[in-house]
Amino acid sequence: MTSCPTHAPRVTVVLSVHNDADYIGQAVRSVLDQSFRALELLVFDDGSTDGTGDVLASFSDPRLVVVRDGINLGQAERGRQGFARARGEYVARMDADEVALPRRLERQVALLDACPGIGVIGSPGGRIDPLGRPLGRWPVPRGPAAVRFASILYSPFLHTSVLVRKSVLQAHGITYDSSLDASEDYDLFARLLEVTSGENLPRPEVLTRVRVGLTSRHRETQLLRADEIALRTIRAALPDAPVGPGEVSALRELLVAPLHPRVFSSGEAADIAEIHLDLLDRFVGRHGPFNAAQLRALRREEALLLARASIRVRPGREWARILVRAMRLDPALPARAATEAALQVGPRGISRVRTLLGG
Repeated sequence: MTSCPTHAPRVTVVLSVHNDADYIGQAVRSVLDQSFRALELLVFDDGSTDGTGDVLASFSDPRLVVVRDGINLGQAERGRQGFARARGEYVARMDADEVALPRRLERQVALLDACPGIGVIGSPGGRIDPLGRPLGRWPVPRGPAAVRFASILYSPFLHTSVLVRKSVLQAHGITYDSSLDASEDYDLFARLLEVTSGENLPRPEVLTRVRVGLTSRHRETQLLRADEIALRTIRAALPDAPVGPGEVSALRELLVAPLHPRVFSSGEAADIAEIHLDLLDRFVGRHGPFNAAQLRALRREEALLLARASIRVRPGREWARILVRAMRLDPALPARAATEAALQVGPRGISRVRTLLGG
């Protein structure tokens, strides 16, 4: 495959950067060095005032296209512009402080080429600190049924790991909602999964930096927006489900653990989990029948979701009964939960991360 700029690329990678001169060079290089060469990298310099422009100017690869207008419009609007300008058959996302692993696009393109029914593909993310030291990984659901069901409560994709068919975006008029100041990725994927199937690769294909957390105000806005999107998605997927804003907020507060630090009593958590299990039964009844592999993957993911919530629930008989039900969904749950809890990059992975980051 050629990288000649006169030929339309198969993949457009959309990246927006605002004042991230320390990391943008690594992000750009990780895309340009992909094993899959037929790409363009569309970088929006979103009103940077540091040395970001100088870093971008240091690259001479003709596949890199930099858009600079001196205005700070934010991720959602730049993502919308990127989707509109993308020339590729497939569109990928990246953040300025992330690193794409060398075969990310090759593996994702291969899956979309082989599976025309899948419109969006992501992967887990390897978590690194600002210095590039491994911290573990971001888990994501696997299997189209599990991905679709997950979307009723949270985004089933690591935003900047995805590759999307542009034809699906165009056919359904789907793009980022630039009016959203938070959770625009969840909104996008929830709407996408109403019209196409999604999947995640088994291994991390991006390294994502864990940096300074959200401000309390931004975090509150993000949670509120995500609750609204979840309620909308549940009503679209399961219109007869007896849930309202209060139930949706409680479900997300218990099960979307990274955003909610509160500890729950055994009885309170069990009541919320019963709502979740009811939604699972309704989903299988309404959107099935699923084949054995899809159903098994769906049950495994939801069992694991309950196991993850356990670390934020006080011990008690009510919650113990929920965990028994979770183990009926997935008899291998104890071993899988223990494996996930212990899943860190390890010495070999640490060496690989350092090599990728040039350290």
